Amino acid sequence: MAYDPATLTVAVGSIVRWVNKDDVPHTVTFTKESGISCGAGIISLSQSCSAKFDRPGTYDYSCAMYPSMHGTIVVQ
Repeated sequence: MAYDPATLTVAVGSIVRWVNKDDVPHTVTFTKESGISCGAGIISLSQSCSAKFDRPGTYDYSCAMYPSMHGTIVVQ
């Protein structure tokens, strides 16, 4: 019930992939202002979604189903 790692630093142009290893579904939800999207929504057990990061910055995200789950992608 957590993103692991909670913070990830990547290079500009990187694609980050999230894989759900929990027994419950999750999302990877960024703010609309970020312009980042990870798939179509709910990620069930063993499913994944990916997002490409073309601009430097700090991108926070959370799970829409479990709002206490937070993560950050730092793009350098």
